[in-house]
Amino acid sequence: MLKKIDSAIRSEQGVKQVSWLVGGSAPSVYYNQMMTRDNMPYFANAVVSTDTVDDAVALVGKLQQELDSAYPEVQIVVRAFGQGPPIAAPVEVEIFGPDLNVLNDLGDKVRMLMSEVDGISQSITSVSMGEPELKINADSDNLSYLGLTLSELANQMQINFSGITGGSVLESTEEIPVRVRLDEAYRQNVTGVDAMPIPVAGDNAISWSPLAAVTNLTLQPATSSITRLDGERLNRIQAFLLPGVPAIDASNHLRDLLESRLILPEGYRIHLAGDADEQQQALGKLATYAPVLLVLMVTTLILTFTSLRMAGVIGLVAILSVGLGMFSLWISGLPVGFNPLLGCAGLIGVAINGSIVVIAAINANPKAKQGDTKAIVEETMSCSRHILSTTFTTVGGLIPLLLFSEGSFWPPLAVVLAGGVGFSVILSLVFTPTIVAAFQRYRYRNHTLA
Repeated sequence: MLKKIDSAIRSEQGVKQVSWLVGGSAPSVYYNQMMTRDNMPYFANAVVSTDTVDDAVALVGKLQQELDSAYPEVQIVVRAFGQGPPIAAPVEVEIFGPDLNVLNDLGDKVRMLMSEVDGISQSITSVSMGEPELKINADSDNLSYLGLTLSELANQMQINFSGITGGSVLESTEEIPVRVRLDEAYRQNVTGVDAMPIPVAGDNAISWSPLAAVTNLTLQPATSSITRLDGERLNRIQAFLLPGVPAIDASNHLRDLLESRLILPEGYRIHLAGDADEQQQALGKLATYAPVLLVLMVTTLILTFTSLRMAGVIGLVAILSVGLGMFSLWISGLPVGFNPLLGCAGLIGVAINGSIVVIAAINANPKAKQGDTKAIVEETMSCSRHILSTTFTTVGGLIPLLLFSEGSFWPPLAVVLAGGVGFSVILSLVFTPTIVAAFQRYRYRNHTLA
């Protein structure tokens, strides 16, 4: 099956190289790659390299649809190799409970609901009750007539499957063991196992008999695996998304379906994990320190200008700069995530710098401090060189991320920072002096009347 899929992938335009690892996860060649599938003969992982980034982006969705249609007997997930936290799947649902049959049934219901969410391509469960298991039923009394015991039969079958070391070969300075075992034809299917030779006692010497002659073989469904978290059984359902589908939107849609249509038995609970959960945890940690930083910033501004109104102007500029940064993100069409929100936090410090310079210049001029329009304009224009140079250098430093980065990790951060800082020029040179002039005129008028 792998060879067929490999030929289909290599026939696509733009494919440069295809590297496969059969029976386990690919090595962790990057920080967010997880090796969670070891010694699994039914699993294979491929890394596809393309000529250009655009070819890779186009191939993700195309290969997902074409391979699903061409090979329905296997489950294929095509994902982009990109930045982000080390998570196994963008959308995950964890169901906790004691009974495996109930967990399996609930997992099937969740997968059915996932199929109704636009953008979800495939889903898998960690607990499955349908894995085929070959059971060998042997009677100890019947085996005794053949000169065998149950333990001897088990040992012989272990040797037939895994082999036995019969010597070694010296290659350079390394000693390589030589393992002897039965031919592959006896180990790949039920028919071969039926014909597997087993030594039995004969009249004069040991003779060989097929396994089916001394045992009874049955193929039965069994539990594939039992997953636990902190000692508690759970069924982890993982879903994968088509290119361009935000994990937050898919998770929110799935949450609505789970709340309205999934009924959990007593003693069972459900948790929505994946990319959305990781982002919520990151935002929670960010929100923990935000009030402390906000209080320190407001206190510093009040002590600097000795005016609550001026500190309020700076706070308003900070809020507007965040709005302009998110407006830039909306114009670009990039998804909202943790990185843009983190960029907003960094944007505030740069965006309010120009307004602080303008307010300090106005306060240093007695006429401007009294609300004189001409003096305020002169002081604002004298600060324009500093503000524009700071803005241009900041936006210029973000140009490489804007032009040469792909995906949904760095570009949203760069767009928020560049857009917010760029638009902050309007706030610094137009909005701030206008508001400050209004405050100062009102304050000077009250002093004159008094």
